[in-house]
Amino acid sequence: MKKEMSREEVTGVLNANKTLNFVKRILNPKKKLDNENGTFSTHTMTWLYSFSNGVGEYVVFPTVIEEDGILKRLGADDVWDHALSKKEYIVFDSKDEAVAFSKDYKKYKK
Repeated sequence: MKKEMSREEVTGVLNANKTLNFVKRILNPKKKLDNENGTFSTHTMTWLYSFSNGVGEYVVFPTVIEEDGILKRLGADDVWDHALSKKEYIVFDSKDEAVAFSKDYKKYKK
């Protein structure tokens, strides 16, 4: 069971998916969303097991999206639909990898 991803593994996943909008924001976090509690986010992640593409797969996708140049947080009912329609998600081979990446993606350092 994979408990965490190393910085090198995180960097490899991000570099392999660097054309995705949310990955671009992880790699170059300029815009920030006010969380209204004194903190800010450029991105946050979640994961799920999906059959949306006709096969079961573990996917990680953002809950903070960029729309018309502005960051906003989507609600639970809308977030996967948005990720699926925009193809803004990363597929993993296992639940353990998806969970680890959804927590450890912040290990990326330039």
